[in-house]
Amino acid sequence: VLAAMEDTDQARLARNLGYDKVTMMYVLRGMVERGLVKRHATTGKGRRIALSLTEAGFALLEQAQKPTEQASASLLAPFTEIQRKQFIKLLKILNASLEEKARAPLVLPDFVAEEQAAQRD
Repeated sequence: VLAAMEDTDQARLARNLGYDKVTMMYVLRGMVERGLVKRHATTGKGRRIALSLTEAGFALLEQAQKPTEQASASLLAPFTEIQRKQFIKLLKILNASLEEKARAPLVLPDFVAEEQAAQRD
């Protein structure tokens, strides 16, 4: 999410991931200490601190991408294309029904919401 939401702040990132602010703070602290994320002041009103992935963060993301795609493909392999779409649609319904029980509501990043809108058209 952070790779797609360049220069976002901690509060917005927490909302998009469904984390509370304290959990997000601890996660980010670890990522900053590992050199995966950097914090920097923005040029604008207020004291907003933006977050972005470092080179090491992008490298780790890239390294994780292939195994993630392989696991997803393996999980969905038994289904036909129509069944895959139905399965994903059912998972979205399940997720939506459980969202109200979550600690923080799911707020989709703009790029995901735009992608979903494009798929509906």
